[in-house]
Amino acid sequence: MNDVRDAMRLIYLTQAGSQLKGKKGRMIMRSNVDEYRKLMQRYHGEEGFRHLVGQMIEAADMQLLNANSERLQISSASADAMWATTASDYKLRLGKADIPTSRLLIIHLAIAMVFFPEAEDLEAEPEDLGVLTVSDTLRELEKFAKAAEALEVDDELLNQQELNALTDFAELPPLRPDSSEKNADSWVGLINRVIDHMVDSHYLIPPRKVEEGSEPEYWMTRAYQHSFKEGAKYLFDRFRILKQELDSQDEIDEILSSNNEEA
Repeated sequence: MNDVRDAMRLIYLTQAGSQLKGKKGRMIMRSNVDEYRKLMQRYHGEEGFRHLVGQMIEAADMQLLNANSERLQISSASADAMWATTASDYKLRLGKADIPTSRLLIIHLAIAMVFFPEAEDLEAEPEDLGVLTVSDTLRELEKFAKAAEALEVDDELLNQQELNALTDFAELPPLRPDSSEKNADSWVGLINRVIDHMVDSHYLIPPRKVEEGSEPEYWMTRAYQHSFKEGAKYLFDRFRILKQELDSQDEIDEILSSNNEEA
């Protein structure tokens, strides 16, 4: 039994199954399902082999996000590493190469805000947190946009690209009458594409069945929580501050309104 070869095969097939560009990687994974299953059994059953896999992942500038009974989830350890996904790669995977990167950014931050309404939720067990819907995501984007409008001109909390994206949100219809919910020219369509990709990447768990007239609800995975906590907390914290400023202003407006009524 060749430990190094088996460890490398496990990492290789894991990366092939999560390939962003093209279908070749997924075809390779499907053709080697039995081998991958045996390697995963070895990973969970042998501490020495598991340690070797971890060392090889670290040596390749990658990080292990999660390891369940079926698969590993691996990502780049940093934005500068060879394996890091570029914005262009991601847009191609979504099938919309001309999407402004800032739109994708605020959608991902809105999704995260749904799952992690409080900072301490980043440390909570995934099963103890709520679910995600497209409507939830739209509501968070609306809050972002409203808060951005209230910022002073010289406020540097958000950069210009983020402000532009939130301005675009107000101008682009939630759902065009002539489009499907997968049309990326609408915010609903773009959100759906992002969610679909997160499901494919094993960051979200889709519903097994959706009742007629109901909206699909998605659960997050531990890998998503870990990945987001490690890679995007700074961005997330800025948008949390943005929402807090809006909430504070709403409270002030409510107090002033109440005082005026009493007067």
